[in-house]
Amino acid sequence: MLVYRSILLSFLMLCLPAANAVILENGDFSTCDFSGWERDTDGAGNYSLGNDFSINGTAPSCEAVINVDYTDTEAFFGNTLFQFLDFSSAGGGPLTLSMDIEVNSELTDTDNNFVADYFIISFYDGVDTYDNTGPNQRLFEADINGLASYTLSFLLDASLTSLPNLSLDFQLLLGADDDGFTDLGGSTLRVNNVSITENSVSVPEPSGAILMIVGLAAAFGARVSREKQLSGQRS
Repeated sequence: MLVYRSILLSFLMLCLPAANAVILENGDFSTCDFSGWERDTDGAGNYSLGNDFSINGTAPSCEAVINVDYTDTEAFFGNTLFQFLDFSSAGGGPLTLSMDIEVNSELTDTDNNFVADYFIISFYDGVDTYDNTGPNQRLFEADINGLASYTLSFLLDASLTSLPNLSLDFQLLLGADDDGFTDLGGSTLRVNNVSITENSVSVPEPSGAILMIVGLAAAFGARVSREKQLSGQRS
């Protein structure tokens, strides 16, 4: 009986899913506010009171919205939505960053005097920007030329977890021509489903685990039967 219990316990342990470390808070914006996140306008350390940042949707299906270059926004250079990351709960397994992004602009390259605004996604430690592999890089950067959607995923290098004060930054920046003028056409960056997940345990396929347990149980049953036969012969 004890052996059967041990086999059952082993089976349950094999089938348990890996625990996910909580590294980033409110990445799906299900609270319909900016809990866990910080905002900055023009690098001034605070955020605009205009329509530069907002939440779109109704609970629990909300998303963060960043705007620039509209008549009711105040940023001269750009707006940043960011969150400091807590890797203390990570178990040392591979980490994956994923997110859904949508952008749009009032003007496109079919309009006269169009100057594309653009967005940048990166890690930042107060000195350097980082991509998923190292410093002086950016995870993703693109001009905004009308409506576009991105589903992004990055496997993170383990060295990032040792960096102090590391934040994940979403920047929406105004484009300007050679004279420093924008096209006065607004642009929007929508952010949702941001997550950093860790899978620290390799989980076998259920079918393989079941076959293994059945094999162990059969072997144990055969051993018990063999011992009974030998015991009967001795008596």
